[in-house]
Amino acid sequence: MVMIRSRISSLFSNGFQAVLAMMPWSSRAEQGRIERAFQDIESEQDRILLSMMYHALARLMRRRRKAFGMLIVCGWKREWLQEFASFPDSSQNLFSEREYVIPDYSADALEDVLAKTADFDGAILVSRRGSIIASGVYLEGMDPKGVAEQMGAKGGDDLSEAFGFSRKVHTRHLAGIACSFRLPGTTVFVVSEEHRDVRIFRTGTIAYSTYAKEIPKGKP
Repeated sequence: MVMIRSRISSLFSNGFQAVLAMMPWSSRAEQGRIERAFQDIESEQDRILLSMMYHALARLMRRRRKAFGMLIVCGWKREWLQEFASFPDSSQNLFSEREYVIPDYSADALEDVLAKTADFDGAILVSRRGSIIASGVYLEGMDPKGVAEQMGAKGGDDLSEAFGFSRKVHTRHLAGIACSFRLPGTTVFVVSEEHRDVRIFRTGTIAYSTYAKEIPKGKP
């Protein structure tokens, strides 16, 4: 537990497998699903940062009694801001003047920062290098229906079914999974306010889900 409280940057030297092993996961099966969710990511540092983001979210959900929804886009490029992001409520952008560099802080500190945005409507944007650059963001032009058609997904107008969700989802999930397809190299975390589910999207698919049956057969 001491290692978890140290700066996230200090964990890079341990490697992704070691970081997974030292975290208090609820089960080995969950650890394995998280490992497989990131297995196609070549950068070890990227995998460590993403696993720390999942860890902080999981801890926040256990700690916070009040239900909340959250959408986090990791791997965001700054040049996308003008085309794909808008700020309907500028007061929700806590990082307009100062970015939050995740590797400079501990997992505990990251959890606290996420808690400050838990009641916001928009997305949190995290750069490839691990800086939180914006919050309260409305994702523009994601077009989930167009993404489903482009991917050849079956399900007609029922986008929840087309993307493989086991129950009905709404704007946050559909925008998140479409974003992971439209913006190359992004990994999207979504927390469901209604059911307290956690899902991770990559390349327009469900890479990880609280409901293991939602994960494509290629990622058992």
